[in-house]
Amino acid sequence: MANSEVMWLVLKAVAGTLALFNLYVSIRLLAYGGYTSFQKMAQLFVIWLLPLAGALLVHSLIVVPPRVETNHGFTADGGDNPPGVGLGH
Repeated sequence: MANSEVMWLVLKAVAGTLALFNLYVSIRLLAYGGYTSFQKMAQLFVIWLLPLAGALLVHSLIVVPPRVETNHGFTADGGDNPPGVGLGH
């Protein structure tokens, strides 16, 4: 294989990887419920206009809300103990 053939194979692999990443971020953006349709369209434009930088930027902006854990393992004790120290310890 000649050097130019290897170069083209590498270039195709990089372009394919970028396209797949753009597609992944696009699908994730469309499934995200935190933006309006206009915001999603604007961000899709950025993803595909600036292939790597745009996808990385939008990917970093898609925030999944943190889980709220309500059970902290505290036991109600009537208020005589310091916070976090309950009955049964």
